[in-house]
Amino acid sequence: MRLEGDLTWKACKRKIKYPPHDGGYTLIHTESGEVFVQHSPENNKINTRGIKPIKLIHCKSYSASNKAPYRIELEVSALVLVDVHSHLSPKCEVIGLLGGVYNISSNVLSIITAVPCRTILSSNVHCDMCPVSQCESSELITSKGLSVVGWYHSHPNFDPSPSDTDVNTQSTLQSWFNETGKPFVGLIISPYVSVHNVSSYRCCQVKMENSGPVPYQMEMKVTSFSDSNMLSLRQSLEAALQTVQKK
Repeated sequence: MRLEGDLTWKACKRKIKYPPHDGGYTLIHTESGEVFVQHSPENNKINTRGIKPIKLIHCKSYSASNKAPYRIELEVSALVLVDVHSHLSPKCEVIGLLGGVYNISSNVLSIITAVPCRTILSSNVHCDMCPVSQCESSELITSKGLSVVGWYHSHPNFDPSPSDTDVNTQSTLQSWFNETGKPFVGLIISPYVSVHNVSSYRCCQVKMENSGPVPYQMEMKVTSFSDSNMLSLRQSLEAALQTVQKK
């Protein structure tokens, strides 16, 4: 996903298996919709006429010597909404905002809700958020007494690692929200990549290093939700269905 865009790709016609490794992937999409995968351990560019490369970047992990800036708790109702929203669109990416609160004293970011957004451009490897829908979703989050604390999007049939465009988008959004003293995360979900029919997801944030913005995976603790949130979840699921139908 990126903030503004003018490119589109035809939908992928087959599922791809991605071998695990420590580098990145480059997805090559031809005009006919065929997909080729190349292991890219280094930042290389492929200059082939008529082919649009998309690189997936391996996320680094925090450690005892390099601690995460904060802890994350994700309410299960928000995760359910993101998962259902992504499953409603098997051929195109979906996108939305995450709402929650950040507790400075405990240094915990609580993600409480997810709000689907419409797209102005979407394919199986790219999507652009509708700015009008973005404003509407932001207002809905703040009306609940929450803050916008992140964004989510789907990778329908490939790994939930961020693309180079995702990293740049996250870096830009993160820098904006850092000025307010609040964290901002990106959540990627892959509903149709697992052979076990189980969605894969990854939460990440970007850290500036000498080489530029580098994505780091953030561990999340999934928490339960109260019965009072059931109505809110139902309304959000209905909104997710409407965003897919309006595309």
